[in-house]
Amino acid sequence: MLRLEKYNEHINDSICELEDKARDQLKAMALAHPNTTDCFNIVKDIERRLWERKPEDADFMSLRIGSGTIDLSTQIRIPRTEISVTVKQKSPCFGKQKSLVFH
Repeated sequence: MLRLEKYNEHINDSICELEDKARDQLKAMALAHPNTTDCFNIVKDIERRLWERKPEDADFMSLRIGSGTIDLSTQIRIPRTEISVTVKQKSPCFGKQKSLVFH
């Protein structure tokens, strides 16, 4: 059972890491391409961001006309790591640790 718990912990950690990367990407995209309300507020409040794009910038005069679904910009790689689970034997015959390794 310890092996399954360790594997599930590894999977949950990986999911959390991917969710963090997706959240960071979403924040970056919202900052670079604000929605209509945010654009209006930038102009209304004369925020510094109003002047952040110059004619020589690649995104000058770029507009966000909606929202949708895109791929995660981070490439997902499945590492060839081993998950080690150490189980202490309670039998006096062994008295050592037995290590279970799986991929």
